Amino acid sequence: MTTITRLVLTIIVVSLASVSLFAQSKCLSPDEAKAILEQVNSPRPVAFNKNLREELVKLAGKSEKLIYNSIQDDHPNDNSRKHIEEARQQDNARLCQILKDFGWPTSALAGADGVSATLYLVGNSRQSDLQVALLPVIVAAAVVRHPGKGHERLSGADADRGRSAG
Repeated sequence: MTTITRLVLTIIVVSLASVSLFAQSKCLSPDEAKAILEQVNSPRPVAFNKNLREELVKLAGKSEKLIYNSIQDDHPNDNSRKHIEEARQQDNARLCQILKDFGWPTSALAGADGVSATLYLVGNSRQSDLQVALLPVIVAAAVVRHPGKGHERLSGADADRGRSAG
């Protein structure tokens, strides 16, 4: 097999894999992901949602605690792994619903710690389709444009969390 043939076959396989990745989306349709990206690129004034912020922080904290406790256990077992996986699936389902209901949780909507919690949940998600769909949103959210006020950038820690989400 020639090098060119291998290259062409590799490109075809990668293309088919990426198409199937988007086709198997369990959380956001391409239209929903596009709408969230448009929301981030065209920010509008929103009221702070304390309940949303608290829920995001609680979800991320619960997940982080489960993982930390599993690591601290001298002999992590299949039961703890199963428990973590079940919790991640529940977190993913709730995060998907939050994204559909509110769009991307901006700092104006959910506070800086709500955004950090969202980035944590996306980064620790086992749904690669969710991570792929939200990558352009996270990149766009890294620099939010405010008409007449300039740009607001994510803090360094938030940007690092965003990079680990992909």
